Amino acid sequence: EERLMFLDREQAKLWAAMSAFQNGFVFLEMEQYLSAQQCFKAVTSEFPDCHEAWANLGYARLMLYCDGLDTDDLKRYGIGQIVTGGFYSRPESLEAKVRGTDEKLWKEAVKALEKALALQSDLVLPRASLGIAYLVHPEGKNVKKAKKYFAEGLDRLQKDPEVKKNPQGLVALLVNAGVADLAGGDVEEAGRKFRAADDLTSNQPLSAAVRTMEEAILYRSEEQTSELQS
Repeated sequence: EERLMFLDREQAKLWAAMSAFQNGFVFLEMEQYLSAQQCFKAVTSEFPDCHEAWANLGYARLMLYCDGLDTDDLKRYGIGQIVTGGFYSRPESLEAKVRGTDEKLWKEAVKALEKALALQSDLVLPRASLGIAYLVHPEGKNVKKAKKYFAEGLDRLQKDPEVKKNPQGLVALLVNAGVADLAGGDVEEAGRKFRAADDLTSNQPLSAAVRTMEEAILYRSEEQTSELQS
C-alpha cells in the first residue's frame, strides 16, 4: 500500500488510509488496542464513510475499556466468561493508573460501533461488539440490550458477507450471545448456542485462538449444565 501511495499520487490519501487500516488490523491481532485505535481513527478522519474502520475503531475502544476492568468489576457484573480479544500484561507500577471502569471510553466505543451501523445497517460484527459492551456497561450489565444486539447480529448472518470469511467472529458471537442468555436466566437457549459454537470450532484448523475458544465454550457449557441441574 505504501509503494502504491507513491505511484498513484492522485489516490495518495486512499492508499495511506488502506495502509493504516492494515496496520490497525495487525495491532488488533496482537492485542495492541491503543495502537489499533490510532490507526482506525486516522482512517475514519480521512474517510468517514468507511464502516469497516468505524467498526474496528469501536472494537479497539471496547477492548481498551475491558482491559481497564479489574477483578472486582468482573465480579460485580456477574456474567462469567465472555470471548473477546483477550487481555495483555502491563507493568505493575502502571496498573493503578489504568485500571477501573472508564465511562467516557465506553461511550466512545459505543458511538463508533453505532456509526458503523448507521453507514451499513446489516453489519453483524459491530452488533456483536455492542452486545459485549452492554454486558460490561459502566453502571452494570444490561442483559436486555445485550441480548437485543446479539439477536440482531444472528438474524443478519446471511446479509453480511464478511462474516462468512470470519468463522471465529461467528463463534464469538454465538458464545457471547449464550453468555447473555445465561445472565438472563435462559439456560436452555444458552446451551443451544454453545453447541452451535462448538460445532463450528470443530471444523476450524487448530490454532491458539481456536483452542482458547474451545476452552471458553467448554467452561460455559459446564456452567450451563450446572444451572440446568440446579
